[in-house]
Amino acid sequence: MKLLRMIFGGSELKGLTGDAIFSLLIKVLAMLLSFSVIVLINRVASVAEFGAYMYALSIISLLRIVSVFGGERWLVREVATSVDEPNSSNGYHLKNGVLVVSMSASIIIAVGLYVAIEFAPWLFNDDALKVVKLSLLLLPLVTLVTVYQAYIRGLHRAVVAQIPDAIIRPILMVSGLLMLGFLTTITLSATELMSLQITSTLLVFVILTWVSLSIAKKFSHSNVSTEKFAYSEFLRAGVTLVFIAVVIRGSSFVINIMLGNLGTVTDVALFSVSKRVSDLVTFMQAAIVMPLAPMIAKKFKQSKQQELMKLAVAASWGGLIFALPVSVVLIVFPELILSVFGNDYSAAVNVLQIMVITQLITVSLGPVTVWLTMTKNEGAAIKAAVLGFVTLITVAYISIPEYGAVGGALSFSSGLLVTQLVMLAYVATRVKVDSSIFGLRYLFSQRK
Repeated sequence: MKLLRMIFGGSELKGLTGDAIFSLLIKVLAMLLSFSVIVLINRVASVAEFGAYMYALSIISLLRIVSVFGGERWLVREVATSVDEPNSSNGYHLKNGVLVVSMSASIIIAVGLYVAIEFAPWLFNDDALKVVKLSLLLLPLVTLVTVYQAYIRGLHRAVVAQIPDAIIRPILMVSGLLMLGFLTTITLSATELMSLQITSTLLVFVILTWVSLSIAKKFSHSNVSTEKFAYSEFLRAGVTLVFIAVVIRGSSFVINIMLGNLGTVTDVALFSVSKRVSDLVTFMQAAIVMPLAPMIAKKFKQSKQQELMKLAVAASWGGLIFALPVSVVLIVFPELILSVFGNDYSAAVNVLQIMVITQLITVSLGPVTVWLTMTKNEGAAIKAAVLGFVTLITVAYISIPEYGAVGGALSFSSGLLVTQLVMLAYVATRVKVDSSIFGLRYLFSQRK
């Protein structure tokens, strides 16, 4: 207990701990709903249809990261560091500026992808062409949702920002799947699953718009119209941030796309389920990161090094304390966990075990990407991201044709570990913080 008080005690961590607990509760509910969605989909659709659906969804998810152009992390950082200043606005002009860039990009990308489908269909998996074309309608919607979530997080409402997409959307999906499963006895197609995804995302966007308007009123200190959006500054930062986001957050989407092109849609389904289950390992740290990001930006701007170090210890150990027992269960009983999704997923045992070990290592290193991007060290982050991405692509081209989903897991893991380890070194040298579990040495040294 003394060790726990040392890690999580202190007045500067009260805000982080409180928000992290609420964020954790939301993520627990979101996890249950997410698993319910996947289980229900595999009850009303075949493994091949689920794989085609996930293949198309991965393409849109990856393109969403590109279209937002790094605006998600940039918006959280800039809004969080500006709203508390006496003569600042509520950052609404920042959100609107990011929306202009990201929505323009999403529309251009969607049109470009449609042209590619029409004139170069060989670029895509033959079994998923129809659902990929339908999914183009989803791209502008998920882009809008991402920007509004980031804006609400920047206003220090990390918990509220998660609810529409993490809770309401899965509830809508579950309701739709139950209704479709009740009304029809036939197997649902990938296009029908995508139609349900588009409808639920549209409703989530409407809710987020209303929430952001309500919260923004409480932060308005000056006339918003007098402030201008610095497009050049955002675009310069965006070039770096978008690449970091593609490599770190989009690596699993890249693997799904490569599995669809170099393997089969069944490989996509096996990898997707394994990735979703292995995300349980990073569950607690993901909950901590939501309120942690704006706090890091604020403390770094104030040059409060001791408080930054305490935040690092809380993030790494808070994640590991939860991740360790979860990892043991997933590694020892993979067949039991995968059987929930259906007998066809027993082939993903090795895929799941590889992913779990990788996720456990990354948790022990701490949320290094957040540390670099929230402290304006994007240049260092992109160097690590390039190394990781080259590793991922190289291993994928070698291993996926031979080993399928297992090759996908190996390439994902190798790319992620290279990126995270290099970023850990940059956090230590640029931010002067040890974000890994070994940062606990700092707290012991302070007690002497």
